[in-house]
Amino acid sequence: MAKTSLPCMLLLSENYPHAKRNVQYSVEYFLYRVKRPYIIAERGAALMKGNPKLIETLNGLLADELTAINQYIVHAEMCDNWGYGKLHDHFEKRAIDEMKHTGMLISRILFLEGIPIVTNLNPIHIGSDVTKMFQNDHAAEVVAIEGYNAAIKVAGEVKDFATREILEHILNDEDAHIDAIEENQDQIGHMTIGIYLSTKVDA
Repeated sequence: MAKTSLPCMLLLSENYPHAKRNVQYSVEYFLYRVKRPYIIAERGAALMKGNPKLIETLNGLLADELTAINQYIVHAEMCDNWGYGKLHDHFEKRAIDEMKHTGMLISRILFLEGIPIVTNLNPIHIGSDVTKMFQNDHAAEVVAIEGYNAAIKVAGEVKDFATREILEHILNDEDAHIDAIEENQDQIGHMTIGIYLSTKVDA
């Protein structure tokens, strides 16, 4: 697997200036989520010892999310470079959603007394054009949805219903992501790529 350092969103913000305004907020959110279990512990609540299989599953999801952040941010900045500002915003918003998911997963792994593994990335698939970007992102979301469904099952099997609830919340976001991707793919099919792209240029 490819390696990256944490937080990858900080590295991306240096390479892609347009992402900085939202990345700053997301990193602050990320840090809050990481610190939160320790704040709770300091207030007298004991941390929960997690199931090893579930923690391993959460780390697998974490790798998926970190991979998606990189892929979506690159797609966003490519679209911005081509002058498709509305598409830049579409891809960037999805990347920021994944950053929030990353924070939630790290927070939960720490709460379960696990070690978040943030050095693993899955293969990143960068589209050479907008059509391929949506195809690659759709494939990534399919993997994410399959992963979260499997993780929800594991959480239920080990009777960790709080973790299951968190995963169900993230799954709803991933379902919304794939719906938005498919909506854009349908528009490309109906309008042809040229006309579609003409609607994505900044006014």
